[in-house]
Amino acid sequence: MTEFLLIASIHLVAVISPGPDFAVVLRQSLSSTRRASIFTALGIATSEFFHCLYSIFGMELIMRYQENIFLVLKPIAILYLMYLGISSFFTDRPSETVTRSSSKNFTLGFMTNLLNLQASTFTVTLFFAIVSIDTPLSILILYAVFIAVSTFMWFAFLSLLLTSKGFLYKFNNFIPWIYKFTGIVFIISSFYLLTL
Repeated sequence: MTEFLLIASIHLVAVISPGPDFAVVLRQSLSSTRRASIFTALGIATSEFFHCLYSIFGMELIMRYQENIFLVLKPIAILYLMYLGISSFFTDRPSETVTRSSSKNFTLGFMTNLLNLQASTFTVTLFFAIVSIDTPLSILILYAVFIAVSTFMWFAFLSLLLTSKGFLYKFNNFIPWIYKFTGIVFIISSFYLLTL
């Protein structure tokens, strides 16, 4: 249960932190319809599920055939989580480098997340840093489903908020504080994981 709570809390804090996924949902919300933005959110969540699957099966292969590699990668993953936490204090605004695509909204969201190196690295880090060698594959798949569903729910909720009048101006002032909160949670989590 502790393992799930750690994965859930760290993921939820990470998913609310502004980044490329946030930027593409923001652009879709401002330049298109609410429906388009929600389909973009669905694409992001589907891509996140894909990140989870290759993290899980890669970890399974390493644990099955080279358990020593897993034991080396775990502290590296924890240190990367700490690095993300510290770097959060030096970031004020999300990147605006996401480009519009003429493809469907789902594909836009999927490709934005799929090609986001930070998203893939974070997902791999999450599983390698937290998951125990003894966790069954069925439980790992449930973690992946939770991550995908919660990602969709957050970005769909964000789409609804961003397409409502007057919210965006007020929300913009909180972005630096979201980064700082994210950093604190990541740093505390990494210290906790080092003690396990």
